[in-house]
Amino acid sequence: MNRATLIITASLAANAALLGYIVLRPATPDGGYRTPYSTSKYNSGRLAGSAGTATSDSPRPVSTVPPAPDAPPPETWSRLQSADLAIFTANLRAAGLPEPRVRMLVIAEINDRFRAREEALRPPRVERNYWEQGGTYYNDPTTLDQRLAQLDLRREKIALRRELLGDAPSAANDNNPIPAEKRDLLREINEDYNTMISQIQRETRGLPLASDEESLRFLREEKAAELKAVLTPEEFREYELRSSPTANRLRSDLAAFAPTEQEFRALFELRKQFDDRFASRPPDAGPDYDKQRNEAQKALDTQIASQLGPDRARDYVRAKDYDYRNLAALTDRLGLPQTTATRIYDLRYSVPTDALKVVRDTNLTPGAKQESLKAIARQTREQLTAQLGAEAADAYLKRHGQWIKSLERGQVIEYKPDGTRSTHQITR
Repeated sequence: MNRATLIITASLAANAALLGYIVLRPATPDGGYRTPYSTSKYNSGRLAGSAGTATSDSPRPVSTVPPAPDAPPPETWSRLQSADLAIFTANLRAAGLPEPRVRMLVIAEINDRFRAREEALRPPRVERNYWEQGGTYYNDPTTLDQRLAQLDLRREKIALRRELLGDAPSAANDNNPIPAEKRDLLREINEDYNTMISQIQRETRGLPLASDEESLRFLREEKAAELKAVLTPEEFREYELRSSPTANRLRSDLAAFAPTEQEFRALFELRKQFDDRFASRPPDAGPDYDKQRNEAQKALDTQIASQLGPDRARDYVRAKDYDYRNLAALTDRLGLPQTTATRIYDLRYSVPTDALKVVRDTNLTPGAKQESLKAIARQTREQLTAQLGAEAADAYLKRHGQWIKSLERGQVIEYKPDGTRSTHQITR
């Protein structure tokens, strides 16, 4: 399906503004609508901090930034400049400037020459009173045509930088098996579709209509089809492992789990099957949909536990817990080993287990039980302070210490492996 048909179909549901973008896009020799990188010459165009105060008795800080080299004389700079950027680049290199400095000056000149065109694509600034809501994702006045034109302009700048400077020095090997010659095309496909999808999402104002959902579904399916047309099945799978919504969510969910590559790939396969089946809630979904989704989620959890084994499955469940993720972030900030977060988190299970023995002890009076729970709470606080330090322990208790505070009131909050919890009270 070509782009004109694609946009017409999607627009019938919710987004007629998409049509103009595709119709105006130049066609490639093979009949597609992908805009290739331009190789034309750019021979026209223009050339192109406040200091803090210090009192007389307060010394100025000594700068540790090395001084900049002396600027070239004006006549030298005049000889280097040229309206033709290719000549300007050659002049800089001929003058003996290091390549990083050449890149910096040429990129700055390109940005300067494109600035007026970029500004023309931005909507006028909306002046608001101080009591009115400012700009948000949903009320951004930028139109789809403007966003797509901005996208094309950015690609034009990238093409010009490559023409003048070549590719930027490559970073460390990203272990990506997708051929380099396909990556630019993949990026363009993603950028085009993501721009159209985000525009529809903005227009929904957070409450999508059935027609919006249909447009989004259609665009996502067409995006996948176009990607599959570019990539082999093996390359498409590798692409999904790196760039799909499932992979992005999984990386976020597993941040505190620290999976191996093998574990990530195995979990991705299981999660992808679930996401494909329940990608979005149908507008007419009834109780059966929720029941099916809940049952599928339980089946997924069982499959994950079986795949990981008992120990890593326990780590996986713990890593998904919001409290543990905050605790892991705290210990990481303090430079403590990850085992510290695990030990503290596990107190939520071991301490209530000991406390429940007190609550159920028929030989103790309610008053004795109350004092015993207070003692357990005090000992737990001391353990937290010993492992985190006083300040960090206090911060943790304020946000996640309800289960310890409850002990002091004669209650035991019992956390269960399935994520549920129950409260037990001393009976009088």
